[in-house]
Parts: sequence; C-alpha cells; structure tokens
Amino acid sequence: MILTSPANPGNAHDYESVKGAGVHEMVHAYNSLLNLRMPLWVTEGMALYLTGQKPREDLYSTYYFVPSIEQTHTGSPIEFADIGGYDFAYTYIEYLNSVFGWEKVLVFAKSNDFVSAFGKDEVNVYDGWIAFLKENYS
Repeated sequence: MILTSPANPGNAHDYESVKGAGVHEMVHAYNSLLNLRMPLWVTEGMALYLTGQKPREDLYSTYYFVPSIEQTHTGSPIEFADIGGYDFAYTYIEYLNSVFGWEKVLVFAKSNDFVSAFGKDEVNVYDGWIAFLKENYS
C-alpha cells in the first residue's frame, strides 16, 4: 500500500481522503486477524462500512448492473473495482448488520459460513441484499 502524506497529498487525493484511506487499511489489518481467508467482497465491505465510506443514495437505480452472486466471489481487486465493488460491498455489510446484527456479521467474517452465521444459505442472503438495495438505494 502506498499513501501520501495528508500534509502533501498530491493531485489524486486531499487531506481527508488520505486520512480515510489510512483508517480503511487499518480495518483490513484487523480483518486479517479475524480470518486470513476472508473474501475480498467481505473485507472491502467491512472496511468501507466501518469507515463510513458510503455509496451514493441512488446507487441501485443509477448503476447499470448489480454484481451477480458469482461476481461477489472475485478475488481480483481489478474485477472488484470494475463490478462496482467499492460501492456495493458497503451496502452488503450494511444489509447484514441491519438484518442480522453486528455479532452475526463478525461470526460470518471469522468463518465464511452463511448458515452458521445467519441461518440462511448464500443465495437467500444475496436475495435479501438485492431487496435491501431496491428499497434503500433507489
């Protein structure tokens, strides 16, 4: 990871974005302590959510597609960015927290096991998330 100093952030960032990126990356460090095999979708979603890096309020109604369940499995940072992961992964963790609670989100983050954490399989969780997007981000 390369970050510039908040005192001299260069052209791509400003003081606040550099400070926010540092906190975001710290969440990734803690995530790796929870689970070294945490999926990219979950680790990025948690970092975005916990640092308040919210997507726009009309995300669902203005984005040209929503990532498929298969796309949420990507391990490629480039594909993650290309599918809108930096917007949608926030909403995924937001959904999980609002429906199941933070303790269940942590169980899932540690185990990668939908059923033991939420009592539902991945398809049912995904479908619930899509309904959440339609209701909250249109």
